Amino acid sequence: MRKIINWYGFEGRLALIFWLGYMAWLVVFCVIHQMVIMDSGVNVVSSILWTLREWGFWMLITPTLVSLLSKTEHYEKPLKAKLHILGAALIVALLYKVAVNLYSGRSDVLATLVSYSPKYLQVLLVISLGWYVLLKGEQVYYANKNPTTEPDSPKNNASRLLVSTGSAEAFIHVQDITAVQAAGNYVDIHTANSSYILRATLKHLLEQLPQAQFVRCHRSAVVNINYVKQLHSFATGKGELELECGRLVPLAKSYRTQFKQSVINTADC
Repeated sequence: MRKIINWYGFEGRLALIFWLGYMAWLVVFCVIHQMVIMDSGVNVVSSILWTLREWGFWMLITPTLVSLLSKTEHYEKPLKAKLHILGAALIVALLYKVAVNLYSGRSDVLATLVSYSPKYLQVLLVISLGWYVLLKGEQVYYANKNPTTEPDSPKNNASRLLVSTGSAEAFIHVQDITAVQAAGNYVDIHTANSSYILRATLKHLLEQLPQAQFVRCHRSAVVNINYVKQLHSFATGKGELELECGRLVPLAKSYRTQFKQSVINTADC
């Protein structure tokens, strides 16, 4: 369970808390409606069941949904990936609602689709906007919380980084880093023999590393050119960088020229 919660990330956990609070409010509202409007006996169980039937599915998928949206920030085509995820979520939610209504015999397929499609589109819009605001806010927070240089002073690269080993934290030397890959609001830092986690954006971390040594080779990856063994090219224009430890790091077509120029500049030094 702890691994699942950690995989959700900050946005996912906050989304889960939001849905739990919203559904609790709906239950209270249903109870008040029964007492004031319907002037009938209070049935808390029926209120809970109605709330779960209407919105329980979104409570379950929203943490995963926002976590997937965060991961697409580092794709080559992030907007396209986000639209695919949101479209898939809409289809799955509608299929679930159709199945529930058919099982209960309350409406047919067409009526369910016409009734719930606009409603679920609005839900996805709110989720997307909420995720975007939280993501950008968190990025600014961690960038300001962990500055690597003194204000208004020449930029100095860090010689060591404090990273997570899973159960503890440890310092690693920057020179030992072979590659860095983004994973939502985290980055996976690889050395020749181990991998670590750091809560930061790839852009912010790259600013801390020696620019001549660490080069961006993909929207979601940075590589230490001192550890690159081979460059494998594909017909599509993309490629892979094989490190001395055997790890393969993607090389995007849009970063290919920049990477080669960095290698040339390093060789000339």
